[in-house]
Amino acid sequence: MKSSTRKILWLCLATLLSACGADENEGAELDGGSSNVAQAGAQDFAEFRAIVEAGGIPSPDVLEPLGFFAEHGMPMPPADCGQAICLHPSLAVAPRFDDSNWTMAYVTMNTAVDPSELERPPLNLVVATEPELLREGTATFGGLLDALRPEDRVTFANLRGGTAVPLDGPFTAEEAATFLTEWRALPDDGSFYAGLVGASKGLDARLSEVARRLLIVTDGDLSANDDPERIVALAEGLATGGTAIGVVGFGEDYRALVPKAIGTLGAGTYSYAADLGELSQALVVEGETALYPLATEFEVRVIPSEGYRVGRIYGAARARQRGEGVILAMPALFIGQRSGAEPAPGGSRRGGGGGLFIELRADRSLGIPANRPAFRVEAAWTDAGGPATQSHEVINALPAGNNPTGMWPSFSSPDYGKAFMVLNMFLAFDASVRFFDGGDCSRAIGVVDMMRPSVEGWLGNFDGDVDIREDHVLLQQLRANLEATCANSRSVEPRGSGMGCMFL
Repeated sequence: MKSSTRKILWLCLATLLSACGADENEGAELDGGSSNVAQAGAQDFAEFRAIVEAGGIPSPDVLEPLGFFAEHGMPMPPADCGQAICLHPSLAVAPRFDDSNWTMAYVTMNTAVDPSELERPPLNLVVATEPELLREGTATFGGLLDALRPEDRVTFANLRGGTAVPLDGPFTAEEAATFLTEWRALPDDGSFYAGLVGASKGLDARLSEVARRLLIVTDGDLSANDDPERIVALAEGLATGGTAIGVVGFGEDYRALVPKAIGTLGAGTYSYAADLGELSQALVVEGETALYPLATEFEVRVIPSEGYRVGRIYGAARARQRGEGVILAMPALFIGQRSGAEPAPGGSRRGGGGGLFIELRADRSLGIPANRPAFRVEAAWTDAGGPATQSHEVINALPAGNNPTGMWPSFSSPDYGKAFMVLNMFLAFDASVRFFDGGDCSRAIGVVDMMRPSVEGWLGNFDGDVDIREDHVLLQQLRANLEATCANSRSVEPRGSGMGCMFL
């Protein structure tokens, strides 16, 4: 991917580094210091916003769905379930624009574990990276080394040659520079898989009191001998064994396929930097971030009840439909804490949103009455206390397939209905740019116009909602851009994307 905004794009795959509020008030905290357990995805949609604010119309692939969700503060109940992870399922039912039925399940997670209260153990960090970056020495990695502690151990590995050499602390910047100059003659024609195997040898599993972490810094290019599935399976095995894995994609010609697949494991962090300056900043943040294992072998299942079937899925890259339900499986979940991180200023978008959205297609003809289950969620994982399970059933207050009276949705948990409004804002942006991409200006603009009453109705009830208000402003700016672009051309040539949308 390319970053037209020249901004580091952070993709957090573990528990977020700051707690989310329990209500719509900026800075409010959940009872027990709960933190949202986020899904894999970008932590903002800055590139999309920048293009719109500059008068442009982004292509559909610029809109990162997980980044959009994660940038929004989504309130949820306290993490008071008495387990390491608390699941919070909910349901929304509303009419679509054509008066047909829209039924959406949402599952989010949080934890009462406070990373600031955990003691950071010594770190065994292995940095597996491209030879060209190693040759840059401390110009690239100096900030990372400065952010580490004297008791930490660092191993640098050639991702294209498999060679791994440790640098034991404490070390000065001068010592690190001397160490890194030894990499100037590294081979650069090896396979990604061999390089990852070599790097993994620096993760000494015998060091039980040491946190193990693998940081992959790469342009994502693979050799002819590389098998993407084999590479991801190796990383998944390391994560299941308790190794936190961070991925930093690099370069204008970055190939995201394999690095992003490793990033979606839920085992650490994933970020992208377009140049050496951004990369240096990203590595400083990596050095300042401590990750603690929360759970391994995590799996959540969403099973529709009688009268419902699975439709589209949003919010979790690893979620897959299996049989009649949906499964989200991750080898590990980590909770993170960044030293020196400052809270967002008042009134800003807090971030921390995300979760698993599943469209439920209700069969009204079956006559399923009101107050019957719409779906069940079951989860299983292993944590410090051993195997753990959790299950919930969610009731639809309406008959299956029926709409509420008026345009206001029916929420199973009214206090936490914002997530569904955020989903609708995403779908409006997505449908609008997809219609334009297909050469249909009228429908691209029409989506924005149809969305306006819903947004204004929401803001009328929650006028202090910064996220939705700013989304509304951006959506109107997009409409203005569409009008200007379409007016200046008799016809808009399709850009070749497929069509399709689903929205409130």
